[in-house]
Amino acid sequence: MIAALAAIVQIVDQLLQGCGSSAIFLADSGFGWLTFQAWAVYFFAGCTVKGGVQAFVAYVLGIVGSILIMVFGGWLASVGVPGFWAVPFSLLVLVIPVICLERVKVMIPALFVGAGAFFAIMTFRPAAENTTFWNAAGTELTYCILGLIMGWITVTLRGAYEKCVNKAK
Repeated sequence: MIAALAAIVQIVDQLLQGCGSSAIFLADSGFGWLTFQAWAVYFFAGCTVKGGVQAFVAYVLGIVGSILIMVFGGWLASVGVPGFWAVPFSLLVLVIPVICLERVKVMIPALFVGAGAFFAIMTFRPAAENTTFWNAAGTELTYCILGLIMGWITVTLRGAYEKCVNKAK
């Protein structure tokens, strides 16, 4: 069952690659890896729809935090902070309030996964120089939704399978 779902993810990823880049989506390189991250995050989130929604919100906040870090780091560099120190200082300042979001029940691990994926899209991929915050976020969230759905399908099918097996005993 999981192998079939993984194959579906690969098919969807290949189809999306053929869509061409747009203002809200990148399709010049495979991003299926994002789906598998979000799929795993669904399990960390407790295997519930509520947990999946919380994970999605955390992904969005991770993207927003990443953008703020990049913008603030760029601004610091533009006002004379040496480039080597601009982003580390930006992280030092902005990660503190992010961590405090745990007090309002934000899923911090998913936030960090979302932020890390966003940084990867923005910096470590072909044609990264043509990537905007908007289309990187759209791409990440599209694959995130696919991964969370795959997590839900996995749990739902597994529950149905176990119910059938237990009924047969």
